[in-house]
Amino acid sequence: PSTKAPPPPGVLQSVAVKGNRLYPTAEIIKASGLVIGQPVTAAIFEQARNHLLSTELFNNVTDAFSYRGSPPAYDLTIEVTENDQVYPVHFERLEVPTDALQQYLREHVVLYSERVPGTEGVLKRYSSAIQDFVQKTHPALRVKAQVMPATASELTVLFRPDEPLPTISRVIVEGNSGIDTGTLL
Repeated sequence: PSTKAPPPPGVLQSVAVKGNRLYPTAEIIKASGLVIGQPVTAAIFEQARNHLLSTELFNNVTDAFSYRGSPPAYDLTIEVTENDQVYPVHFERLEVPTDALQQYLREHVVLYSERVPGTEGVLKRYSSAIQDFVQKTHPALRVKAQVMPATASELTVLFRPDEPLPTISRVIVEGNSGIDTGTLL
């Protein structure tokens, strides 16, 4: 049996991404760790592919490359299959402005989106970033992530404090004359 020799080391000339709809091409390339002009080998391409898979945003990542010249100049194509089972992200009782939190997440979470898969790795990355943000003003607050029903037909990813919800122990109705208290309650 013959074994094919690995391609020679070279320089990355271009990167293209196929199959992406949810995440921008430039962000996927950034998340791969590849930079145009860097020295590359087949092992570096495999490392970039594994980086993308480890985000848990893609069900599959493949790559194909061609090269020419001496030293070899590589053109790489990355093909992704995005995880289509994504849920809207919601924040509850975190005691920080939602718009400021979302801006922080855009800047600190790789491939940030307002719709995410409910995988353990994704929830952990988002929770960690949210924890870092709320820690600045509320050091005792601990963040919890949950995938839960938003409606009868849709789930949501909810980030909230890791503490029990407040309970209402008693309701007092005053001033009602047209409708009896039992009906109002």
